[in-house]
Amino acid sequence: MREKGENKGAIAAYTAAYNTLQSLRSDLNANNRDVQFNFLQEVKPVYLELADLLLKSKLSERELNSLVVANPNINQAKYEQNQPKNRLEFARRVIESWQLAELDNFFQDPCSQETDVAVQIDHIDSQAAVIYPIIFKDRLEIIVSLPGKNLQQATIPISEEQINNTLDQLYDYLDNVTISNSARNILATANPDPEELKENIQAILPILGQLYNWLIQPIETQLNANQIKNLVFVMNGRLQRVPMAALYSNQQYLIEKYGIALVPSLQLIDTKLLKRKNLKVLAAGVSKQIQIQEEIFPALVNVPKELDEIKQAFPASQKLLNQEFTATTIQNELKSNFPVVHLATHGLFSSNPERNFIITGDGKSISINELSTLLKEQENNLELLVLSACETATGDERAMLGLAGTAVRSGARSTLATLWSVSDASTAQLMGEFYQELKKPEVQKLSALRTAQLSQLESIRSQPLFKQLKSLPPHPYFWASYVLVGNWQ
Repeated sequence: MREKGENKGAIAAYTAAYNTLQSLRSDLNANNRDVQFNFLQEVKPVYLELADLLLKSKLSERELNSLVVANPNINQAKYEQNQPKNRLEFARRVIESWQLAELDNFFQDPCSQETDVAVQIDHIDSQAAVIYPIIFKDRLEIIVSLPGKNLQQATIPISEEQINNTLDQLYDYLDNVTISNSARNILATANPDPEELKENIQAILPILGQLYNWLIQPIETQLNANQIKNLVFVMNGRLQRVPMAALYSNQQYLIEKYGIALVPSLQLIDTKLLKRKNLKVLAAGVSKQIQIQEEIFPALVNVPKELDEIKQAFPASQKLLNQEFTATTIQNELKSNFPVVHLATHGLFSSNPERNFIITGDGKSISINELSTLLKEQENNLELLVLSACETATGDERAMLGLAGTAVRSGARSTLATLWSVSDASTAQLMGEFYQELKKPEVQKLSALRTAQLSQLESIRSQPLFKQLKSLPPHPYFWASYVLVGNWQ
């Protein structure tokens, strides 16, 4: 570990570099692949190293304030008013800035305007904790923001290599298409082997338990003491694709204890509440098989049922099925200002801009950039974007940036999506329950999703797919893929 004097000097130097990066933020988003490469190789380490130094240091407020170099592009009076009170607040600000800069760089375009300070959790949800897990080479750090409390820190002595190995195992067992005994491949066969599926979940549960011990157990006492009901994770890197709902401890999944949401940055949260009165949904989907060039996207035969469930919950909704669902019809329908847009169709999020798309009913694909532009054209901001049959690319560290960025760029306050492709029958059932819950004015979007997931979980528990699974917890592959990103209210 660095000596204190060296540490202070390093913090001062990295703070100056950080402020320079903040002032040059638009230049980091140039439409140039070399710039994107340089971000990962040269820019990201500045944010990470400064956060590392701050979280290791024992600097007092006075010592920190003497080191913090004011950003010349920020109003000085406002900067002093919002100057971080301690090293944890400064570390959180650096992490928030890193998240925003990475999002902007991923799209090579400024997605958002950075605010001077992260929104206080008290102003959003008095029963929520915001959790920032950060992986360093030699350890895992967690910063926790609790309502009405100072930030808290937990340090877990586990190496980046150990975490990555554990995540590799999890993703392989869940949905790696190249692994024969992944849950995805076992269930893709006409007659799944019960013993293979049993072995699969028996292998997955210890991994989910290990992740629980790293990410939740170190802060569990604080969560219980503050009667926390909702967990909001600001994830980065490979952690973004972890199905947090499925973390496992004491015969219980995390979703059975808490509502769960992801946010790319707390600074991006629009705190306005969803107006439920006369809510209407633009619900579009593709149920037939589609072939685009050499790629075949299988039929989603339960999509009509999924759209019918939405129409039943919100009668003023508009349905577009198969040929009715095109980029042009979406554009025309959005002139009527739908607060919720639901797209039940194949799609993919990845770090390759050419592999970020959704499929329309006329056999074409819409890039995520084009979709964001379409959605942003309507007069009122989109409250909720639901992508019920999309998936994030397996093993792609930056794939979730595509999902998070779509919400930000389209002006959507929240996005509900899936981490991996799920059976369209179970999706139709879950979405029907989600929208029935969403009708209730007092129910948060996060709570509506949790209720729907718990219902599906209990349904599997009472009627397992095979009798061999009766003594085991419901396999997370069926229900843990769904994630809410953004405003969870």
